[in-house]
Amino acid sequence: MKYAGSLTGLAEMQTGRYYIGDSVVHDQVICYAGLAGNGSIGDPASVNDYTEAVGILLSQDLTYTTTQGSGGVIGLVTKDPYQLIRGRVSGTTTAGGDWVNASTANGNILTAESASSGGTVITDAGVGTSEFAGGYAIGLTGNNAGHVRVIDSHTDNTSTTLDDPFDSAIATGDTFLRTFAPFLQGIELVTAFTEFMGGGVAGVDLPDSGHAVIHEVWCGGRQIEGSPISPNRSRNLIARIDSTSNPSVEVVASFIDHAFMSVA
Repeated sequence: MKYAGSLTGLAEMQTGRYYIGDSVVHDQVICYAGLAGNGSIGDPASVNDYTEAVGILLSQDLTYTTTQGSGGVIGLVTKDPYQLIRGRVSGTTTAGGDWVNASTANGNILTAESASSGGTVITDAGVGTSEFAGGYAIGLTGNNAGHVRVIDSHTDNTSTTLDDPFDSAIATGDTFLRTFAPFLQGIELVTAFTEFMGGGVAGVDLPDSGHAVIHEVWCGGRQIEGSPISPNRSRNLIARIDSTSNPSVEVVASFIDHAFMSVA
């Protein structure tokens, strides 16, 4: 994770130095340790519970110790309640994970098993029971490559449906990535807390869990929502596809529940 600015518009990053209560790693999400903690800051409670977040650890990896005479271990962390954070989206529960093809149930790379002349239905039994309603379907191959639509609904082990059709028909064999979109709040972290976990999980529906809200989605190093739009005509949001089998995705998000402005 990286600090990506502030909703306040302030240019200066706000930081603080606090005692750690867990061994922590550079660039991970840091939370208030709570009254049961041995220091002020530490790991999130879990990958889908980062309430009372503080920010991103700027220090290098730090090891928590109770050795007498150590003086305690202090970490430098961002602390703005309105901070924006930018992180890679992993296709698995671990940092750096690739996207999983939906030939394995609950994957993210979908391959159309039948055509959809109306451009609204991506049929692939590999969608499993993991819904991405409200997320993006991004064309990877075929006539809709690079085009982006919002997923409207899901049928277990059968298909994903869009309300707003792709401009071209979906042909058998066309491939798509399903991933997050702005305003979604169901975003988990990977086990190291250094990336967002975007892989399909059986029975998990979006928005579901997690304590940040997405502002922007970047694919292939370019923001999807940043495409210019003519005031006189509609225009597709276009994703840059840097790989048809494992496209790179990052998101910019802000914390919903911050230690200095907590609703917990």
